[in-house]
Amino acid sequence: MESFFSTLKQEELYRSSYRSENEFKKRVSEYMKFYNKRRPHRANQYKTPDEAENAFYEKNAG
Repeated sequence: MESFFSTLKQEELYRSSYRSENEFKKRVSEYMKFYNKRRPHRANQYKTPDEAENAFYEKNAG
């Protein structure tokens, strides 16, 4: 979780300004979708978190 918040701050929050609380919430939500579905992670062998989770369950389905 700490890694996610650090990345969120570096890639989104510190680079943007928001005109309203609603805009802030929308942009954070969009970033979370990007982070989980489209952004590859070195710790996951350059898979997205969604891809890594799916691979885990496929491997361990029993």
